[in-house]
Amino acid sequence: MTDTRILASAVEDSVKLRGLSPQSVWMDREDGLVKGVRRCGAIYRAIDARRPFTLLDVGCGPGFAVPYLEETFGDACVGYLGVDISVPLIAAAKASWPAHSFAVRDIVADPLPGLSYDHVILSGVATAKLSLTQAEMEAFVMAILTSAWGAARLSLSFNVMSTHVDWMRDDLFHWPMDSAADFCVKHLSRHFNILADYELYEYTVQVFRSPRAASTVPQGWQRPISSP
Repeated sequence: MTDTRILASAVEDSVKLRGLSPQSVWMDREDGLVKGVRRCGAIYRAIDARRPFTLLDVGCGPGFAVPYLEETFGDACVGYLGVDISVPLIAAAKASWPAHSFAVRDIVADPLPGLSYDHVILSGVATAKLSLTQAEMEAFVMAILTSAWGAARLSLSFNVMSTHVDWMRDDLFHWPMDSAADFCVKHLSRHFNILADYELYEYTVQVFRSPRAASTVPQGWQRPISSP
């Protein structure tokens, strides 16, 4: 089985070198905070802030989703769990955000209970493959998305690097949109959106348990219309 722990180790090494900050965790080469806001805006777009919700954050690292959630959704987030396979990153998360729940957990080997959280997100988990091959990374992404979907009551959101770029990096996971869509339809749900409107060279996939509610049929469609 492919050792995907190298993905977490890369973040741990970056934090050791640069200190604990969003920039060191996300490893953007420039404008990390601005890109982080854009990325979060897409990842959390499936959430309806008008009603309380629970959230599972897979690959949460040291928990930098927490301040975004608190400042964007306030008290609407009534239950949060961040999980990661990295022991030091989870320790940092617990120390920084003691009011929230974090756990060291590999959800592929140890899945969460079915339909246990309203929304599940994977932010940055499937963007870098580092020394993994494309096939190894694709297999890992499919496995972790399948497990994450099992815990999602309403939606699952994840981001990957796009192939519609000026150039591709060997250390990043560029997944064709058609491949992501095909996987969603066959293994998750046919109700999904692909968001590529937030400027970064990546895209976010929102997968839903149920289709969006239909609008009311306009009255003008229902009454007889005279022929010209």
